[in-house]
Amino acid sequence: MRASASLQKMDRKPDHEIGRRILSRVNFPGCNMKNILILDDNKAILDVLSSNLCTYIKDCAIMTAADSDTAAEVLRSVPIDLILADLDIPVVKGYAFIEHAKKNYPAVPVCVMTGDCSSSVVNRLKTLGISRYIEKPFQFDKLAKVISEELDPACPALPQI
Repeated sequence: MRASASLQKMDRKPDHEIGRRILSRVNFPGCNMKNILILDDNKAILDVLSSNLCTYIKDCAIMTAADSDTAAEVLRSVPIDLILADLDIPVVKGYAFIEHAKKNYPAVPVCVMTGDCSSSVVNRLKTLGISRYIEKPFQFDKLAKVISEELDPACPALPQI
């Protein structure tokens, strides 16, 4: 599938199954929990991050997406406070998804995970308005610090347990 066709597909409405799954994690008024969307095509990384990040970052709900279409559905369905995206995802690459997110959800900060922090990658991230990134493999406490600082610079991550 071409990237442009998949980007158009990102604008479709979420199906009932996804909406129901997400609804159980949506914040309600008066709740200060932060919703974090993690986009990575590696299921093992998604599983580890979704089960462990809340140990390091208090008051957060983790939503995961293995592809850009699912991530776009989550963005349309749930108020997201931060996106953590991998650059190397199939079909619509991370850069294209970041452009989509920045255009349609400019108030949502984006942090990036990447196995390549070369100067060309860092420069491209800067042109997209991304200032926070972390190189894979990473340590949870360092990732939690990056996320916490982006969510609220006055609220540091919890110490490693």
